[in-house]
Amino acid sequence: YSAPSFDDSDGVWFQVRLEGNDADWSEWNTEDYKDYSNLFEGNYRFRVRAKNLYGTLSEEAAFSFSVRPPWYRTLTAYLTYLLIVAGLAWAGLRWRLKRLQVQRQVLQRMVDEQTAELTTAKQSAEATLAYLQSAKAQLVHSEKMASLGQLVAGVSHEVNTPLGIALTASSHLEDSSKALKKNLALGPLSEQALTSYVDLASESSAMIQRNVLRAAGLVQSLKQVSVDRSSDGHRSFDVKEFLDDLLRSTASLWKNRPVEVGVDCASGITIDSFPGALGQVVTNFIQNALLHAFEGGKSGRIRITASLSGKDHLLLSCEDDGCGIAPELLGQVFEPFFTTKRNQGGTGLGLYIAFNLTTQKLGGTIDVESTLGKGTCFRIKLPLVVPN
Repeated sequence: YSAPSFDDSDGVWFQVRLEGNDADWSEWNTEDYKDYSNLFEGNYRFRVRAKNLYGTLSEEAAFSFSVRPPWYRTLTAYLTYLLIVAGLAWAGLRWRLKRLQVQRQVLQRMVDEQTAELTTAKQSAEATLAYLQSAKAQLVHSEKMASLGQLVAGVSHEVNTPLGIALTASSHLEDSSKALKKNLALGPLSEQALTSYVDLASESSAMIQRNVLRAAGLVQSLKQVSVDRSSDGHRSFDVKEFLDDLLRSTASLWKNRPVEVGVDCASGITIDSFPGALGQVVTNFIQNALLHAFEGGKSGRIRITASLSGKDHLLLSCEDDGCGIAPELLGQVFEPFFTTKRNQGGTGLGLYIAFNLTTQKLGGTIDVESTLGKGTCFRIKLPLVVPN
């Protein structure tokens, strides 16, 4: 743009404004051009005015023009984008539906397999319970087998609880599996429903396994009393890892009680022995403390400690800070069927089994110390290598 000045051609000043882009007029300057870049599509009006050295303003000049949008911002382009997005959404939906169908088939197979396994486990548990009840009835009424009958009666009494829990858990999981199977027939499952079922199945399976193993261990009490050395696997194992795993597997015994159970054992201590028998001994110590040391919901602490004793032996103790044992009863705690809690579920077999397993199968020694009102400590000393 330009504006003539007959007095002084170099003394012309300009001011411009692009309506639709500039908020206000520009500053006065002598430039006779104006560059604009990156203008969005739309209608614009370019206005320019001039003045000379004396401040005389010229008439305003204006130029209107339009900027068309680039191809990627046209209506056609937006429609194309919409179609692409819709296509991708449809493809994603088809992929998701196909994946859900595959998951549904896999889950259906899992439900069928677990239902079959639970049915078998339930039938086996019912058969075992029926067998124990029958054995109890026969042995208790057998005069020649009176002592063994009392033992089976005690074991059967103890077995009822874990088997009852296992049966309840298996029935609950079986019902949940049937409900899930029914929901699968109605349509795809939500991720939340699938996750809830998997969590339930995992928890129930663990509960069934834990309690069936506990019941099986109690059934083996008959063999443990006679200390059949061939009934338990002999292997080398790390004592700390063994004790940590044992406490995790038996945590349900004190889960809802204000009792803390912990392990104090250095890493790297290895023993070549019978882990099943040793686990039974430690478990019996814990159960004995829970039943006798902390009455009436009393809080307390049970500490399992293991350390080397010389070069060839392991010293393992189970100490509690409970009510303690009366001095006149200390000499009877390892006798069979001796208990002060028979009306509360005590059978008098736990410490007797622990004594026999320790002294005969594990080749060690066992003793007990107790002070009324301060607690009790059971100690066992075992060889690091037990012969097969």
